Amino acid sequence: MTISRAIAALMPVAVLFSGCGKKEQATAESPEVVVTKPVIKKVATVNEFTTRIEAKESVEVRARVNGYLQETLFKDGDMVKKDDVLFVIDPKPFEADVQKAQGQLKEAESKVELTSANAKRADQLIKENVISRVEYEKLITDNQAAAAAVQAARGTLETAQLNLKYSRVTAPFTGKIEEDVGFLVASKIGKGIWFWRTGGTGCAKGLIPDDRVATLLEL
Repeated sequence: MTISRAIAALMPVAVLFSGCGKKEQATAESPEVVVTKPVIKKVATVNEFTTRIEAKESVEVRARVNGYLQETLFKDGDMVKKDDVLFVIDPKPFEADVQKAQGQLKEAESKVELTSANAKRADQLIKENVISRVEYEKLITDNQAAAAAVQAARGTLETAQLNLKYSRVTAPFTGKIEEDVGFLVASKIGKGIWFWRTGGTGCAKGLIPDDRVATLLEL
């Protein structure tokens, strides 16, 4: 009688364990799946390249005269306004040339005054047959040569004054400085500074691999 009751007591437990096992197996065999319809739309093609942004308007600023750099008033990457002084070349040699040209002009003007007065007296003397035709023509020629020397001296002075002015290099327009200069500034040799105009449109410059060119041309 005792053994029968024990078996009867264990039967519900076995059935319970068996039922739980079947439920877990059914859950594992039937996972939830989300189903969506495919979407058809245009996709933009994206290409990435390494480029450099540059201004469309740029100019290389160079000194118009040769000399040693005395002062630099900017740094690489600075923004400057139009007519701002960028750097100063030693002006002493150009100041000396201006003073020399001024002296030569005064000397030429003094000489032309003298020859002009001699030419006027020669006009009267030739009429009175006091001087010969050769002497007369020499005095007139001397006056003409002196007048030409004055013009040449004025041109020399103007050139010297321009060179003195060019010893101060200014910005041609408002923009950005890219590159510095060295100690010796040359008008025809050596490097200058690149100057970019700001406030306008720019462009990107870079290298495109050969295997990508054909694909880009088809777009």
